[in-house]
Amino acid sequence: MGLLDPWYAQIGRFYAGLARGDLGTSTIYRVGVSVAAVIGPRVPYSMWFGIVATLISLVLGLAMGVHMARHKGRFWDKTWTGYVVLVSAVPLAVYLLFIQLYGSSLFHLPLLFDKHRAASWILPALSMSLGGIAGYAMWMRRYMVDELNKDYIKLAKAKGMTESTIMVKHVMRNAYVPMAQYLPASILMTISGSIYIESLYSIPGMGGLLVDVIQRQDNPMVLGRHHRPLPRRPPHGPLRPAHQALQRGELAMSNPEPSRAMSEDELFVPADYDPNAAERGGYSDYSYWRSTMRVFLKNKAAFALLVGLCILLAFTFLQPLVPGQKSPTKIYIDAATGMHSRNLQPGPDFRLGTNSLCQDLWSRTWSGTR
Repeated sequence: MGLLDPWYAQIGRFYAGLARGDLGTSTIYRVGVSVAAVIGPRVPYSMWFGIVATLISLVLGLAMGVHMARHKGRFWDKTWTGYVVLVSAVPLAVYLLFIQLYGSSLFHLPLLFDKHRAASWILPALSMSLGGIAGYAMWMRRYMVDELNKDYIKLAKAKGMTESTIMVKHVMRNAYVPMAQYLPASILMTISGSIYIESLYSIPGMGGLLVDVIQRQDNPMVLGRHHRPLPRRPPHGPLRPAHQALQRGELAMSNPEPSRAMSEDELFVPADYDPNAAERGGYSDYSYWRSTMRVFLKNKAAFALLVGLCILLAFTFLQPLVPGQKSPTKIYIDAATGMHSRNLQPGPDFRLGTNSLCQDLWSRTWSGTR
């Protein structure tokens, strides 16, 4: 396969094949099928979802940013800022899973993608656009606020131009210029697809394909490169006779019938979700917490630490009830000398000694722990 060749030879072979339009041949995912034939039917799904999500992000994100800038420091600015912070702070997997579950149940939308059902495009497209809406809104607000503080805006106001005219003809134009440079890259990146969203909705796009080929370690699919079926130089050692026999065609395959390359429609069939059937076919005896506890109890070190933590926690609250405990706030004076027991070393009377206020450190430690 050429994996042991020098790195410069592998790179040269890759770019030579790329110039010819040859991305290589799959060795595991779909044996014997060219990489271009595998990814060809998947590119339109990722591209259309990405383009729709980009358009939604542009329209809603820019409108939200303009609205935030025009109401800077007021209710709507704080509301949309909260949305931006929420999307940026909450993990992607959390709110996308909520959108899939509650969006499908409340609005009766399909839970999984089906190319024959137009409604199944709604939730994935909206999920892909949430991050873009927040990003466009945040940067549009920032650039518009910067423009509103410039001198030419003050001059336009002094000339009597209306606020709407200033916003549309001057502020929005100049604020969008720094953002326009990233738009071509955003459109081109739509071809690569979204790994998580395509896997979540079972979309047969490029994102889900990347996960599959990485898990199966299909290097030509991952790298899009051309590999030779056998190295030019025969191997040495015990593999040399097998290599020569394979070159002569003397080794038979385990299945004598020729394999047929399956089409993409045969490999991927959308699964319909039926809650009643899932309830009837579900394994009702399964308990997440029982399974978690069973795994936890097998870890003796973790179990011992848990027991120790429980004992420590119990003693923390029961310590004042144990005989012989001192008050954490009392100032102690030596009865024999009449002097304050200040900064004493640990001893039989004070287990951890005393502080500069003549208080028992043992009792104060447990008091602070409580």
